[in-house]
Amino acid sequence: MRRSPSQLGFTLLELLLAMGMISMLAVSLYATLRVAFKARESATSGIAPMRSANVALDLLGQDLESALPPPGVLAGAFLGQHLGDVQSSQDTIEFYCIGSADSLDPPNSAGFRKIDVGLEPAPDGRANLLVRRITNNLLSPQEIQPQEEVLCRNVRSFSIQYYDGTQWYPEWDSTQMGDVLPVAVQVDLQLQTSSDTQAPLYHASRVFAFACHTDSSTSSTGATGTGTSGATGGAGGTGATGGRSTGGGR
Repeated sequence: MRRSPSQLGFTLLELLLAMGMISMLAVSLYATLRVAFKARESATSGIAPMRSANVALDLLGQDLESALPPPGVLAGAFLGQHLGDVQSSQDTIEFYCIGSADSLDPPNSAGFRKIDVGLEPAPDGRANLLVRRITNNLLSPQEIQPQEEVLCRNVRSFSIQYYDGTQWYPEWDSTQMGDVLPVAVQVDLQLQTSSDTQAPLYHASRVFAFACHTDSSTSSTGATGTGTSGATGGAGGTGATGGRSTGGGR
């Protein structure tokens, strides 16, 4: 039975069915997008600590590998101090280095600089900030306020160990170690992965060698090769080419 021209169109029942189907499709699409967005947020939050730790270690390693041997006109003592406890180290390190404009952070990495790295409490009080202080004008007759920048956030622990060629030390004072740099350092970072203090921590560790390392005998007599370390009484370092260590310091 055909409809007359005056009866062409959709009935109310047909319109209700169409609207119901469209609503079901919209709800299904919303649920799918919500799952996708939550998965993206979860993946982003999961790799955020790793990304932050890698960037901080890259910048810190760039400074450490270009550290200048003490003492000198534009190079002072190399000082590493161990603070905090076993579960939450808050070490500090102070040294002099030279950078180039081709580095990861050109404005703060060119020329002779004094570097001071340590932890500071975060404004929210939940964790700590890994802060690097940079003093560029080392020949200024007046005291200059260093430039501060945050290398990493949500830091639970920051610890450094120093290798003299035979063993690892929790601290290093070049004025007491024969005015030499360590052969290498091991930097450990522990970051909170969420606001929950019971959540597992992300741990990152790297070993950096010093290109300008010399042992005590080399620095005092100008001789090359191995020597006796005046600080430890053991065998001295092997020089810049053998400074990188792959062994763990823990």
